[in-house]
Amino acid sequence: MASPPLPPHPAPPAAGPRRRWAAPVVAGATALAVTGGVAVYLAARPDSPGSPHAAGASAAPAARTPRAAPGVCAMIDAAEVGRLIPRPELERDSRDDSQKTTWGCSWRGDHSSPDGRTAHGVIELVVTRHKSDHDRSAVRISQDSYGFGLQSAQRLAAAPAKIYRYSRPVRLTGVGDGAHVRSSWPLSDSSGIASGEGFGRVGDVTLTVRYDRHLRGLAAGSVTEKNLLRETGLLLRQATESVAAWREGRPYTRSTAVPEPSPTPTSTATPTPVPIAFPRTCAALTPAVTRLVPGPETGAGRTREPDRTAVNCWWENPDIHGSRGLRLRAVSVNVVSFTDRAGGPDPEAARRHYDERYARAVRLQGERKDPAFPGVTYGRVAKLNGLGAAAYSQYREHRTPDLRAGAAGSLVLTGSTVIEIVYAGSERPAGAGVDSPESVLLPRQAAVTGLTSLSGAVVRAFRQAEPG
Repeated sequence: MASPPLPPHPAPPAAGPRRRWAAPVVAGATALAVTGGVAVYLAARPDSPGSPHAAGASAAPAARTPRAAPGVCAMIDAAEVGRLIPRPELERDSRDDSQKTTWGCSWRGDHSSPDGRTAHGVIELVVTRHKSDHDRSAVRISQDSYGFGLQSAQRLAAAPAKIYRYSRPVRLTGVGDGAHVRSSWPLSDSSGIASGEGFGRVGDVTLTVRYDRHLRGLAAGSVTEKNLLRETGLLLRQATESVAAWREGRPYTRSTAVPEPSPTPTSTATPTPVPIAFPRTCAALTPAVTRLVPGPETGAGRTREPDRTAVNCWWENPDIHGSRGLRLRAVSVNVVSFTDRAGGPDPEAARRHYDERYARAVRLQGERKDPAFPGVTYGRVAKLNGLGAAAYSQYREHRTPDLRAGAAGSLVLTGSTVIEIVYAGSERPAGAGVDSPESVLLPRQAAVTGLTSLSGAVVRAFRQAEPG
């Protein structure tokens, strides 16, 4: 799910209290990873400008708070989904923290164009109910989040196009307490992902709808920006109407929607990682890693899903003594191998995963911050040569309540496998924690230099032997 997207693979369980902060920094599949699942929720943002209030789907604070979690997969008509993605595979997710509760649903599958070509499509719906903090109500936080997203869309549309071209946001009238859609289009039309994105607000709830079409293999002109905006607008209207009804305690499920089980805010579709012995391939990397992370603690975990297996190895040392105090250094390597229904390698699934991650990284490069999560700022995306079929890197700065660190991450596509490498670090006064505001983040140049040399070693090692 987008991001955020909702991350597909978690980090291995913490190995003692010192791992509580480290996993979010280095693990390639956690909420603070290169996936783009993290970004910054600004403490103060302007109100949503000029948001129209709909008469039919008013988002005034509900008279009562719904006790049951929403069935988000039932908020969009199954016939509407099936028209865009016939016979989709459905995934659900949900999570709850001190700032918000989020529910997600995604529909994925192949779509045949009129000329007989097949391309992959994805629809994602994320519904977020915000919680009040010490000085802002939940409705105000929702307004701020929506307003920040609209301003980011306007800035992206006005900026010179680099890898993707972004349309100006188109506001929708009569939809909740504010709604707009936009499209993003790769400058190289022969590959990449064309997307329509819709953003809405209903009281203390924000929602995002995303419709992706993979362009690889499609005839030119079979997908247009105009159609993407139209289809995304239709999906957003349905979802917003359902959210408004759910908040007010009215029936909201679509009559032909996929049946939804009774979820709870704390439930999750994300599989649990299982600790494993440190793989020999990861052990072989330790000499290269220790040049960046001296005297590390190590650990590994495996996550299995029907279409993929992820093995994550990590090395960390938060207490390296230096001339100016203590240094934190950490490395994570996450290897995701994709398989088809027969159990064989699935390079197309790996390619789709890589393309989706790359498209998300580029969007975060332009937006810099994502209002859904506080604490991380994203830098530019750089393509890497000589590491596989495709590869890129991205630097980001973490300033969260638990951690201050600079991190560089790379994503490499090789055959039916996607490899993610992250190198993170900071320096702080002796006696201070890794969350100290006095921490000096690992600079971009040092992080990227260390990551680049390490990425080559990782790819060579995993081509020779499968971890775990």
